[in-house]
Amino acid sequence: MFHHIVSYFKVTLLADRILLITAFLGTVTTYSLNAQSENYYSGVYGLSGSELKQTINNIIDNHTSISYEAVWNAHKDLYRDPNNSDNIILFYSQASISNEDQDAGGDPGTYFNREHLWPRSYGVGTSGDDNSDLHSLVPAYKSVNSTRGNKYFDNSDPNESQYSNPANVLAPNCTSNSDTFEPGDAQKGRVARAILYMDTRYDDLELVDTPPSPAPDSSSNRMAQLSTLLNWNRRFPPTDNEITNNQKIYESYQNNRNPYIDHPEFADKIWIEGPSWGKWRLDNFSLSELNDSSISGDSADPDEDGISNLMERAIYSNPKTVNVSKPVTVEVSGTDLLITFTRARNTENINANIVLEESEDLINWNSVDLSNASTQVLNENQESVQLSLASTSDSIITVVSTTNVTLVDSISELAAEDIAGDNAWDIQSENNYAVIYRDWGDPDEEDWLIFPEINLDNYTEEILSLEYRSRFLDPMDTGLKLYYTNQYTSDPSSTNWVELMDANAELDLNKSMSSSATGTYTLQSDLSNIDGTTIRIGIKYTSTEQYSTYARAWLVANPNVLATQTTTTNIGDNSGAIKKYSYYRVRASSF
Repeated sequence: MFHHIVSYFKVTLLADRILLITAFLGTVTTYSLNAQSENYYSGVYGLSGSELKQTINNIIDNHTSISYEAVWNAHKDLYRDPNNSDNIILFYSQASISNEDQDAGGDPGTYFNREHLWPRSYGVGTSGDDNSDLHSLVPAYKSVNSTRGNKYFDNSDPNESQYSNPANVLAPNCTSNSDTFEPGDAQKGRVARAILYMDTRYDDLELVDTPPSPAPDSSSNRMAQLSTLLNWNRRFPPTDNEITNNQKIYESYQNNRNPYIDHPEFADKIWIEGPSWGKWRLDNFSLSELNDSSISGDSADPDEDGISNLMERAIYSNPKTVNVSKPVTVEVSGTDLLITFTRARNTENINANIVLEESEDLINWNSVDLSNASTQVLNENQESVQLSLASTSDSIITVVSTTNVTLVDSISELAAEDIAGDNAWDIQSENNYAVIYRDWGDPDEEDWLIFPEINLDNYTEEILSLEYRSRFLDPMDTGLKLYYTNQYTSDPSSTNWVELMDANAELDLNKSMSSSATGTYTLQSDLSNIDGTTIRIGIKYTSTEQYSTYARAWLVANPNVLATQTTTTNIGDNSGAIKKYSYYRVRASSF
């Protein structure tokens, strides 16, 4: 099932006019595709258009062909009802009927037969590989197969005189016109990928848009509607059954795959010029990353800049490069308050939409009319949109802008202080970690890592984050604790420290209890309740002579402190009346 996904960048206008810019992401659901080995498609990297299509053709060509008669049993295997092994689930209808109701030629329309998604009359022969290709053959009611005939796939027009809904009572989710057939939503993605496969696999078949091309007819090898099928391919991702059958066909029958099931993105990369969903994904992620929704899913944020992949695609930016500017900004030009946001130049094929919305209560949102907005081309894929929100000549406008900032970013910013013992923290700046341990027989250890001074009064929502792991057993002591102070002296042992209790409880819980190293853990500690202009954070390592083996060793990596910085600017005079709160957001949604 396809899940609607929404991502936001929010702008808030408060009091007379107070503007707050922040970012947040809604709850989302993503899908993952078959994790087929990248070796199967190893030659496709960096290719597009006809070159990519030909390379894929070389991969899937010359498959093992089965007889047309063998398709009956293959369908009973591929479309077996999981709740009744004696039944088959029919494609358009999703009805479960007995395997015995197989059409022998003169049987009623409620029996099933073999439906060619790319019709025989449009270039598929009555024998040979294309006639029995399981990637394009599905079981269907005989009556529904007849209703569909050789109509090409497209969205039905309810205003046409020959519009039928349903197209057949045995396929209640399908509609049709005089020349076209529209399957139900559950079958659209599968239909699209089957037709795209056929056009790629067989050189003599041609998939077109009509118009401008002539409509398919029995004297040609043309099939349509290309643009509709590309849209269905994007909107309706491969289902679990589709993925499973693709694997079965590969392993048990034909020894080739439908590449558009493994990677639907290939279609856009071949047939679409300009921005597209598939091009954006293939340009920014490897094939293995495309199969990992934690990296490439719409809700993921691989560069951790607070902008989800969905928003990155809507503005057509690189999801692995931190955006130096926000997708939405506000500025004052003369007496105008201007809001500016970035979006893809052409959203038709990116499977994402971006709109500006306004609210007075953060509950009810209305789209902002952009008919008076101006646009400026930024590059071949992006444009900026600018709209005047208000005049500053008759009101006070207070602009409040919040920005995510990094106060500490690497281990190299920390200082090692050796208080007691023969060892000290070994800081490896190039790998962004520090490690410490005490050998058996060495004196007791006390060693510190001291963070640089931070003025927490200038920020909000401060978070300390670091990774850690440990090894060996130190039965009497955790060995590692975190503290903070607002009165640091040059000697950490004489400084009055306050313990970060939650962080230390986690360190104690995850400490090593054997000679084997633990996994790597990520610790996050909320510093937002700490006030002070000269805050220091300290990581203290201690070990005493208490066990006849190595004391516990600790590794600390990738330390950082993130915070929110707020700036306020007043613009205008006092002649304006106080207005209601106004909230603005740039919303990206998939469809």
